[in-house]
Amino acid sequence: MRTTASRAGLYLIVSVVAMAGAGGGHASGVTFTSPVVISESDATYDGENIIVDGTAATIDGAHTFAGVSIINGGKITTSETTASAEYSLYLAVIGSLLIDAGGSIDVSARGYLGGNRPGNSGNRYGKTLGNVDGSYYRSGGGYGGLGGKLGVDARNDIYGDPLEPDELGSGGGGRAGYNQGGDGGGLIGISASTIQLNGSIKADGGDGTDGTYYAGGGSGGGIRIHAGSLIGDGSISAGGGDGGGNFGCGGGGGRIAVYYSNTLSLPPQNITAAGGSGAEPGHDGTVFFGVPGDLNGDCTVNILDLLIVRNHLGLDPASGENRKADLNADGVINILDLIRVRNVLGTVCP
Repeated sequence: MRTTASRAGLYLIVSVVAMAGAGGGHASGVTFTSPVVISESDATYDGENIIVDGTAATIDGAHTFAGVSIINGGKITTSETTASAEYSLYLAVIGSLLIDAGGSIDVSARGYLGGNRPGNSGNRYGKTLGNVDGSYYRSGGGYGGLGGKLGVDARNDIYGDPLEPDELGSGGGGRAGYNQGGDGGGLIGISASTIQLNGSIKADGGDGTDGTYYAGGGSGGGIRIHAGSLIGDGSISAGGGDGGGNFGCGGGGGRIAVYYSNTLSLPPQNITAAGGSGAEPGHDGTVFFGVPGDLNGDCTVNILDLLIVRNHLGLDPASGENRKADLNADGVINILDLIRVRNVLGTVCP
């Protein structure tokens, strides 16, 4: 858990080094068939293959697993953001990541609180970056795209880097004592050699509630994926939530960045950050495609990317501006990151 004074965002990183076993299957391990909460300080299952089978696993903090499978409608999520704390999740998985049909990594509505939501009750403003007041009353929350608005109602500005999503989504406005704005989407980061995605990866905003008055939808959150290959027929979404009531406005879309070096057989049209519907729809967010090591987003790994890492050597990668230079996600920016860029010099977007 972290308080809002911390700079780092809610972050879920799944680091998959190699497919384990013949055909990419997992060896036997720990299977969860009923809800489980793994706190930041609980290392009981670290180093194990975990299988989330038809249930929800709430995992906070930094953990390393040998492999992860999500099957039979199972789900991995994080704890909910509150008015004073945002929860982070760092999963390092040495092995394969399999998300079966019906399974998900889902942090929808795990971002900043909507107006009049529990923990923000009596406040017409949804919360935004830094856990401060943002969109008012009927307005949708914004992140990659602006939330919809009517008249003079305030809405929060967009924020973040399209190439490196590193923030929670914003809550929509609500009416004190009546309607509740939708919560913003959370933040997911995935680094993998191969991701088999037949289910879903989601950081969608929550919907505003219907009722006597109106409420805005929450914005989509952030999703960042680094993979050698991203295969399957599933979906990735960071969409804005819908407005509630006749005059509630849609939340803006979030931000998605997908870096891949070999294969993208997941249909690109299955990767979306659409704005939510409402009296004024939310604006679409951003979807970016690149290659690992391409730090400036020009679709080529070259000397300019080496210079970015060099200029960040020794800096704290917990800062969103510096995080992109920590290519191996080991918590330090050093010569190993320079070597990673050097080894893929000349790589261009497939």
